[in-house]
Amino acid sequence: MSLARPWAPATNILSSGVTVLLPISGLGQSRWEGLGTSGVTTPSGGGIKGEPGPSHHSTRAVTMKPGSVIPLMMLLALEILTTWTVEGASKEKAKHGACPFTPRVMCLVFEPPQCQSDWDCPKEQKCCREYCGIKCVDPVDPSKPVKVNPGKCPLVTDQCKRPNPTDKCLNDSHCLNSLKCCKGVCGNSCVKPVKDVFLPVQ
Repeated sequence: MSLARPWAPATNILSSGVTVLLPISGLGQSRWEGLGTSGVTTPSGGGIKGEPGPSHHSTRAVTMKPGSVIPLMMLLALEILTTWTVEGASKEKAKHGACPFTPRVMCLVFEPPQCQSDWDCPKEQKCCREYCGIKCVDPVDPSKPVKVNPGKCPLVTDQCKRPNPTDKCLNDSHCLNSLKCCKGVCGNSCVKPVKDVFLPVQ
């Protein structure tokens, strides 16, 4: 009893095309013939390249023109790249937490960066911008309530003449000595709060 080989060897690779082998299902099932493209043809006569065997599994040589091979290779490469992208997307881009606020200052010399991403930093530290460089620092939890120092911000009536002023603080937790982060003439800054004044009722 002879068994049919699952794939028959390719016989010729000519300048006019490339000979490939495609499986053909048994009777009553769908078959691959021509891959649905105009550049793929089957040999005349329907010659079977495999040895005689069971009717449910045989192979047929299909000649593909060079012009039809290139799109097939492009589709295969696209499928591989898509698989790599999906596998790499599962990794987190950043660690939990937020970078602490750092006011902008004028630096005469910038230090070399210590990191390029959070994953270059040890343990839970994040890669954040510091005064004159990029360093690994401890993160802050943005979900915690913001500290509010007692008092009120002084009233500001003047307008800033500089375009795009920089902020020296964002909230009271960025200020020392019970100062408050208030909107000034040119950006936010830590200032002495104003106490509430109660006027007597006449």
